[in-house]
Amino acid sequence: MIYLDLVDEIIKEYEGAPYFSPMLSEREMCEKYHVSRPTIRKALQHLEGEGIIKVLRGKGAFFLGSGKLVESSFTMGRRKIGFYDQVVSQGSVPTSKVLTQDIQPADKLVAAKLKIKRGDPVFCLERVRYVDGEVFSVNSSRISYKLCPKLTEHDFSGDASLHHVLESYGHIPHHADRVIEVGHAGEYEAIHLGLSVGEPIAITHTETFDKDGRVLEFAVTKHSAYKSRFEMTVYGDR
Repeated sequence: MIYLDLVDEIIKEYEGAPYFSPMLSEREMCEKYHVSRPTIRKALQHLEGEGIIKVLRGKGAFFLGSGKLVESSFTMGRRKIGFYDQVVSQGSVPTSKVLTQDIQPADKLVAAKLKIKRGDPVFCLERVRYVDGEVFSVNSSRISYKLCPKLTEHDFSGDASLHHVLESYGHIPHHADRVIEVGHAGEYEAIHLGLSVGEPIAITHTETFDKDGRVLEFAVTKHSAYKSRFEMTVYGDR
């Protein structure tokens, strides 16, 4: 079997697999496809060059090809705003582990984002988010305590949705502004995301508003830079 035949076999094998699916090791591929390790490596190099897989040193190869995205693309149009609804809309199961849930005074940045005074009480929720049981992101949400004091009474672990709870109190998310940047994992992110310190991560800053333009939430989400793909549809003025 030449390496191009192996490329076709691998694509066929993983067709329809979820985005960022882990692949077999080189040794396992050698045994499965009855080819040499140099042939395996050449096929993987070809697939990575085509953007179909991603090879991470010390972690193995991951299929990126034709499967669904774990986190939806951020298209300029009508999309699900919250992580929970994004994941459910793609047929997956979102769950969470709460790291911190308390009331803290707003610092300068949070006060500016929530349009409140510095030192005002803020509901703080930090969670590890999972998709189908796999770690996906670390999320930090900040909401003005005065907006919805009853948030402190809820358990946001498991499959609870923060936005759904807000909606139950009449605060309906309408639109969101997002800024996405690439950074590097520190010790905190490395521990919770299963990464090495210094690995690239995607950092999303989100401000969520109701239909009247009132700020409902300021959130920061961090995850492996290789676990998302962001797509946009841009319209001209004609």
